[in-house]
Amino acid sequence: MKTTIQFLAILFTTICFSQSSVSTSDFEILNNTNWKGQLMYVNYGDGKEVVLPTTLKIEVKGNKVVFATGFSSEPEANSKETIKIKKNGMLFGNEKVTARAIADDGTITITTEYTGKDANRPATMFKSYVFNAKTVTITKEVLFDGESERFVRNRYSYTRI
Repeated sequence: MKTTIQFLAILFTTICFSQSSVSTSDFEILNNTNWKGQLMYVNYGDGKEVVLPTTLKIEVKGNKVVFATGFSSEPEANSKETIKIKKNGMLFGNEKVTARAIADDGTITITTEYTGKDANRPATMFKSYVFNAKTVTITKEVLFDGESERFVRNRYSYTRI
């Protein structure tokens, strides 16, 4: 009985206090790299998928990861996003880190979630960052409040150049 209670106490503590976290060292493999690929997104107006060629430059600066995205067909849409790792790696920007895994081949998968609005509707967004020395994929899924299934809103897919 005592062993069962101890086991349950350890299990409860592990579940309640273990959380995934990230650090800039997770992203070092991407530091000062250039990528070529595409953005697939679901158009808000008609719900159809759109695919655009894109480029990406990634830099790690202190506790920040900088993503500079370029659109050759729409240069006015070029953007630079700086994501700060906060709260001892529990937040990637304003996204709560929900999981972090490293596969046998070295591929790192970081999943996050946050709440906000999509198509002017309250929703929970789920993002996955999957990368290694050769590929980067960033996928955003949306789950509207009151619904049970999420869908892919956009996906960036890159190969290193």
